[in-house]
Amino acid sequence: MTRRGLRQTGKQSHNRVAKQKKRPIIRLWTREKVPNGGIVMLVFRNETNRKMLENHEKAGRLRRLSSGIYSSDLETDPAVQIRQNVVRVLAYLRPGAVISHRSAILPDFGASEGLVVVTDPALSENYLHNLPGLVVVATPGPAPLASDAHLGGVYASSPWRAVLENLEPRRVIRAIGRSKPADPAAIADFLARNSATQAMADGFLQGVALVVAAAGKWTHEQRSVKRLMQKKRAEAARQPLFLSPLIDHQRVVLFEGLAQQLRRGIHGNETLWGDGLPNFPARPVIGDNRFLNLAFYESYFSNYIEGTEFTPEDAHDIALDERVVAGQSKEGHDIRALYTLYATPEVFLREDHSPDEFLENLKYWHARFGEHKDKGSIRPGQFKDKANRAGSTWFADPAQVEGTLRAAWEIGDALEEPFDRAVFRAVSTVSIHPFLDGNGRITRLAASNMLGRSGKIRLMIPTVFREDYILALRAFSNGDPIPVIRMFKRAADITSSIPFAQAFVSLTAWLKARNAFASPDQAKWESEKQSA
Repeated sequence: MTRRGLRQTGKQSHNRVAKQKKRPIIRLWTREKVPNGGIVMLVFRNETNRKMLENHEKAGRLRRLSSGIYSSDLETDPAVQIRQNVVRVLAYLRPGAVISHRSAILPDFGASEGLVVVTDPALSENYLHNLPGLVVVATPGPAPLASDAHLGGVYASSPWRAVLENLEPRRVIRAIGRSKPADPAAIADFLARNSATQAMADGFLQGVALVVAAAGKWTHEQRSVKRLMQKKRAEAARQPLFLSPLIDHQRVVLFEGLAQQLRRGIHGNETLWGDGLPNFPARPVIGDNRFLNLAFYESYFSNYIEGTEFTPEDAHDIALDERVVAGQSKEGHDIRALYTLYATPEVFLREDHSPDEFLENLKYWHARFGEHKDKGSIRPGQFKDKANRAGSTWFADPAQVEGTLRAAWEIGDALEEPFDRAVFRAVSTVSIHPFLDGNGRITRLAASNMLGRSGKIRLMIPTVFREDYILALRAFSNGDPIPVIRMFKRAADITSSIPFAQAFVSLTAWLKARNAFASPDQAKWESEKQSA
């Protein structure tokens, strides 16, 4: 192109900008949410946008935080912006590097302490990036391994690689006055969290062995890991539980997300706040069938979800007649035991005003449910002593059960509405799966307990609704709390529509007419209007 052609192109571009100068420019860079509810828009310099960024900076629309890093936030301290966006900043400075050593065992990668260590296979010697509020130490070392986490542009060492890196010789880097490996106390805490039980320790050591095999070195450090983990596990076993770090933190994050969505009240649950959920007798009343009918069908459907498949008529005989249950199988005893829990107010309405009382109630209900001889193998009234799972979903480690239940109680206790508290208790407790068996039945009982104590109708899951219930819990385990809120909202609507005041025979016929006993692949729930 001729020099004249260049001038003309530049003039045309200038005219276009002049005509569109009132249009927002946020489309020119990436937007990110920040805690204060605003938008931080960062853009990183490259070969094609250098001039544009300089012009925006001169015009006061952008602010240069550091070399090559710009932001549209003209007020927030550059150090704060750099730390809040540490991963994106690292991806710009050291693409393909691995957040490693001391930084890899910290939840914010060291942003809060103002130091991040990365391993960059492209380097032959150490390199320092001095940014506002943050020093990045880039050192030569191994490339990302298959087990390392990919964060988009950069990686983070897996826990197994991280502990090996932190057991390297401690040499202070003069420029920062600290070493790449973390302090011994931080390493010990990290190992303690990953070796709380023998199963956790064995799994962690297997991960270390895979990293060693991939890297072809660190055999001495591998032996050191084993010795340290054995030592920390022994120390943790001697501590009172409430002092030990035995909490499933990833599960607690899910619980906090569920509580947040319940408080928002935008998933149907807000219609059940205040007087939206019907009142219901919390104790049996002479001449009123409602309490005992609901108690029976709650226990019946709760057992059916777990595979105890009796007709409602046979189950009713077993639940109410001592002579019938005497010769029954384990499943018959389950029907009788669970109905007794729901139908006995002194048992069903037990209150909890502290985590200790909550744990005591769970154990009490479980002991009553499993007290017959056929249930001896489930450790009645005791939390599990080995890990359990459903399909590919593993529940909380046995050593983390009590700590995680306590954390769940604290989160749920801050909720105000009975429906929200019941949903939270049902989902959080079953997610932990504190017992070897009977978890679903006891956690649904605990949820109904929250509503019964408030004088509200409870949440019954008819057989036809079983698949929705299971899929919603599975979605929660995968990080989405919204389906369980909507599922329990529907369960509340269904339960509220059932005429529990009718005699048992009439009530059962009513439920059959609406497909309550059908399997999910056979039929769907029919409302009264549909079946009329």
